[in-house]
Amino acid sequence: MYLSKTRNSIYNTIIKEMKKITSILFGITLTISFGINAQNKEQGEKENAEITANKIANEIAECLHLSDAQKERVKIIELGIIEKKEGIKNSAEYSQEEKEKYFIRINRRRIEMINSILDPKQKELDCNLK
Repeated sequence: MYLSKTRNSIYNTIIKEMKKITSILFGITLTISFGINAQNKEQGEKENAEITANKIANEIAECLHLSDAQKERVKIIELGIIEKKEGIKNSAEYSQEEKEKYFIRINRRRIEMINSILDPKQKELDCNLK
């Protein structure tokens, strides 16, 4: 009977330790999966920004008959603008009103930058660069 109690005590101790190990492994697994998920989300956002910038650059290039070099510069401008807007949009330090003012300024600056790479004939074309 004494041996039986000792054996049960050992089994209970082993079970408790196994539960602890299982909990630790589960916690590590969750931590790793959240880290991977965050990296994938960040990568996806970057890819989406590049796709959007490329799409906008293609539309502007078609309308204004841009050269390949001009189109590449527009794409770089658009990518920078998209990333800047995302940063402001996700920032908690600005009120909604301040964000809207920043977006207006950013859009004005975007138009200025695009106009700076256009030749006079392209500037005369009626393309809406909003």
